[in-house]
Amino acid sequence: LVQTKKRCSDPKWRELEDTEYEPSSDTAILIVDMRNAENCAVKLYTASDQYVDTVGIDNKGYAVIIPWKPGRNIVCYGYCRVAEVTATE
Repeated sequence: LVQTKKRCSDPKWRELEDTEYEPSSDTAILIVDMRNAENCAVKLYTASDQYVDTVGIDNKGYAVIIPWKPGRNIVCYGYCRVAEVTATE
């Protein structure tokens, strides 16, 4: 984990459904809201489209926090609530 000594923004929530999405380059963390999720999965990929990991129904009941790396993207299957948190000055 890298300490930047910067403040974090408030989470900017998005409601995604069956879509690919690339968070902005200044994203520090991604939050996947699985607290009330039904039939939702979020797959993470590198900039070269290599699979990294999945946040799926086995995380139901939790908000999953993912340290973010620029260039990665996600693919949402089903209805997913995802938030971006950016590092601010």
